[in-house]
Amino acid sequence: MRELTAIVPNPSMDRVEVVPELSFGRPLRAQQSLEWPGGSGTHAALVARSLGVAGVTVVAPIGGTVGSRWVAALQELSIRAVTVAIAGATRSNVSVLDARGLAQLEVVERGPTLDGDEAARFVSAALAGVTEGSVVVLSGSLPSGLDPSLVTQVADRAHQVGATLLCDLGGVALGLALEARAHWVKANIDEAGAWWATADGQREGPPTSPPPPGAWHRVAAWLEELARGFPTTNIVLTMGGEGALWHGPKGTFHLPAPKATAFNPIGCGDAMVGAMAGALCADLAGDEVTRWGVAAAAENLAHAEPGTIDRQRFAGILDSVTLEPIVQGTDANDRMVAT
Repeated sequence: MRELTAIVPNPSMDRVEVVPELSFGRPLRAQQSLEWPGGSGTHAALVARSLGVAGVTVVAPIGGTVGSRWVAALQELSIRAVTVAIAGATRSNVSVLDARGLAQLEVVERGPTLDGDEAARFVSAALAGVTEGSVVVLSGSLPSGLDPSLVTQVADRAHQVGATLLCDLGGVALGLALEARAHWVKANIDEAGAWWATADGQREGPPTSPPPPGAWHRVAAWLEELARGFPTTNIVLTMGGEGALWHGPKGTFHLPAPKATAFNPIGCGDAMVGAMAGALCADLAGDEVTRWGVAAAAENLAHAEPGTIDRQRFAGILDSVTLEPIVQGTDANDRMVAT
């Protein structure tokens, strides 16, 4: 089993309040309150740990009393924290969930601003965490003061030492992950569309933004066109209830969303990344990496806490996850199948 390092540029403490009914204009009395160490990469690390990855390290800039609680919470979960002290306070995020599973409200703080020295020390710590043969997750937002070139530096380091890099980023950072040949890039369709819109035609790739998720066959064609510019990267594109698409060396595949209890969609993408990282740590093939990710995202739907899965239920959902090759045109020779 390979070790996992999660690089978390903008960690948080996540507070979850479950109320009988989410409404506005009156006090809401929580029937359940939870606090959880957060930041997208942190959630992914928690899921990987739940799936049996023993050596898990999270690298993050940390400040203030909230940051101290974040470190203590990770230690309680047997996850190693490598921290860079910063003057600003680690952020707090709050989610309010309707107990009936009908609605959610998520309030996300921007987080601290890193000065030049803090940013440089964090980059150094992140690069030190990219070790030979390890799996590296780089996920979430970048705080103010941290240059997006972090993505390129981490990717270059991963290629140098033989680590496997999995990125879940948005905006400019998403484009940099693709251009730097990250081994795996996961994005939802909104992130992919937003990145392409800001590219302003300056990057090679598809000529238009992706179609809406409901037209997933058209999304698949868009993904294939996009992937031609990044042939060595496995790209996983998520589409909510339409499941996910994976483009890799074996072709392009659709993974329909499995049936699952839907309570809280917050953190499902992070759970997906964590399970994919766990599969990579176990040296599973690419089709299993994507199947693990889709199963974990579906299982996470049932939990109030983001970045949480039940291993037994995960295994049951995994059995139902299918990998369907995409057919282009009518010629049977156009069918892309796993070998």
